[in-house]
Amino acid sequence: MALRLDGYIRVSRVAGRQGEGYISPAVQREAIESYAQELGGGIVAWHQDEDYSGGNVERPDFQAALERLRAGDSDGLVVMRVDRFARSVADGAGIVRDIIGRKQVFASCHERIDPRTPEGKYMLTSFLANAELFLDQAKASWWTAKARAVARGAHIGPTPIGYRRIPKGEPGSGRLRAHPTYGPAMSALFARAADTSDGDTALARWMTERAPRSGGALWQPSEIRRWLSNRVYLGEVRYGDLINTEAHEPLTDPETWERCQRAPGVQRRAHSRFLLSGLVRCACCRYSMGGFSHGGGNGRNIPVYRCARSRNGGCKESSVITAERLEGHLRQLVLDRVRGLELEAAGEGIDLASVDQAYDDAEAELRAFAADLNARRLLGEAGWQEGLSLRAGDRDAKREARERAYTQSRLVAVARDVEDLDHEGLRDLLTGMTRTVFVRRRPRGADVADRVLVVWSDDPRVIEVPGPHRPGPFEPIRW
Repeated sequence: MALRLDGYIRVSRVAGRQGEGYISPAVQREAIESYAQELGGGIVAWHQDEDYSGGNVERPDFQAALERLRAGDSDGLVVMRVDRFARSVADGAGIVRDIIGRKQVFASCHERIDPRTPEGKYMLTSFLANAELFLDQAKASWWTAKARAVARGAHIGPTPIGYRRIPKGEPGSGRLRAHPTYGPAMSALFARAADTSDGDTALARWMTERAPRSGGALWQPSEIRRWLSNRVYLGEVRYGDLINTEAHEPLTDPETWERCQRAPGVQRRAHSRFLLSGLVRCACCRYSMGGFSHGGGNGRNIPVYRCARSRNGGCKESSVITAERLEGHLRQLVLDRVRGLELEAAGEGIDLASVDQAYDDAEAELRAFAADLNARRLLGEAGWQEGLSLRAGDRDAKREARERAYTQSRLVAVARDVEDLDHEGLRDLLTGMTRTVFVRRRPRGADVADRVLVVWSDDPRVIEVPGPHRPGPFEPIRW
């Protein structure tokens, strides 16, 4: 009876679909069909993976072929070359051993080996080892090329808005330089985002007026969010753990960039006249408490924070509190906390020059080691990667220490002038220091301190709140 065989084809993304590493599906299919006939069988099912490395065995069609073999739906597997099957000795030899153990066929058109014999088993291991070596060399070559590119400041990836890429043939080719129109506009955008309460939509309109897109389309709020969080505008080039902080001319400074950052998923919106808008939540249902004007006696409108679910009956114990009481209480809590932080920071002492120097030294050590090909050759790939990882970890620790020092320094400055902050300045301080303010319902006249729980930004607790993909219900917050 003729053998019922499966054919497996794999195509990698190699050299833009050309070169010796690229073998088209049509060529592989023709060779597999011919060899299956020589084996006295035919191909009953085809499996083809594209853009998958041979070092990855979790390929969808590859796993489908193995599943058919395990189920007994096929008598064996035919590939054009061993490296189309796998580029790992451990993975490839183990899988072939399982196939042969079930009395099934593993056949490779190019190598024409029989892994059921000792000689064939040895040859298969050798071919797999060569394929694994080729893959490791390709990875090492790729990493070396990227390390060299980062070390000389060449930008990896699409050219960001605000820059031009220096053309090949010119000094510094591949690096970025400021665009004559979009460069100044991007610098102004960072300054505006840091110093105003404009939301992403308003900033997108402003950018469209200041530096219109070349095609005439409007700049979008999503683009604004992406630009303001991109460290390329600090003059940095990054690729994995490789970082060059002086790769090109920055379009903003670190302090301005930091003031433009916000938590992931939080949109930049214009601030409300309510000081705590977006921070206050009902302790019963955990939904936001918005600011409203409530009609009081003598025709006066009293600003209040009210549970968003109070009107539709969605909250059993919806909370309402006057803005004056809540904001006054929070203002005093923040004043006390900031002054405490000021005393703590003053006691520890803050040497910004020292932490800056420590970070710069660690960054320079990482860049020098990443570009040191002699060290890589002497240490071997594993040793060099370990050394690179250690230096990257040291650099990251120094950066975190520097950021903590600058944060403390800013808190000291804020603490000295906190009583003179305007509405927006105080709101920025509250937003930075608090994560959530919960308010619970209590009888009229209850002390505000008994009604309010402040979750500070450094609180390690994980407290879930409603969101786009988290509708609840949630248990009430108890304290």
